[in-house]
Amino acid sequence: MNRERQLTLSGRAYTHYPEETLIENGYLVWVNVCEEELRQEWNQRSLKAYDGSDAAGNELRVTLIRYVTAMGMPKDSVAIAALSGKDIFNIEQGYANPLYARKGSPMARAYEIAWEIDRAAEGANPSGHSLTQRPQFYRAAAGIISRHPWTGVGTGDIARAFSDEYQSISTPLKPEYRLRAHNQYLTFGVTFGIPGMIVAVALMVMPWLISRRRFSYPFLIFMTVVLVTMFNDDTFSSFTGAAFFSYFYTLLIVTSDGNETQQ
Repeated sequence: MNRERQLTLSGRAYTHYPEETLIENGYLVWVNVCEEELRQEWNQRSLKAYDGSDAAGNELRVTLIRYVTAMGMPKDSVAIAALSGKDIFNIEQGYANPLYARKGSPMARAYEIAWEIDRAAEGANPSGHSLTQRPQFYRAAAGIISRHPWTGVGTGDIARAFSDEYQSISTPLKPEYRLRAHNQYLTFGVTFGIPGMIVAVALMVMPWLISRRRFSYPFLIFMTVVLVTMFNDDTFSSFTGAAFFSYFYTLLIVTSDGNETQQ
């Protein structure tokens, strides 16, 4: 399907953009595109306009073209006719690949990660891509820590500190994607400085380490999950994360020591 074609079955000319390297399922997206046919046929099958936005806020035409490409078809009226009702719904919802509609699918997530890495390697803007925008988060957090290594910026100035740092490093991220560190260890460092980060982590793990049942499976599993997820999220920046940790941590400490005493 990557082979360039000249005319659709209806006799209209395809347009090709060889400088564009975006791919879906191994097929070049911007090859064999007839937007005239796509627009006409799509608008007959969907209430969402071809030149409008999908439910995710992206250009629907781009979502459609990527989706059709992933199915291995040229982008023309024949491709639109071949789409099922489910396909139409997926595109309207903003799924640019049939795989993305499979919620919770490891294959879908693996493909998404590979796609993000490929786009990053091509120099595409990482905004909105959970994996490839994280280096920008970490870069901003590290910059703040380097400016305030001993005391941090405090709990009230984190948002402003990140905003100023993103401006300073000229991040390619769009304003709505200029988020915090998404790493609890770095967030501790930004908030309290390096000494405060060490103290915060020590205060969190010391009760576990001195517990007489610290090697019990429930406690080990719980602490492993918490310590690992802290690399991937600002665990204690949300009420849910803080409540989850404090409740189960206290429960495991109390019940473990209680069981030990009874024995």
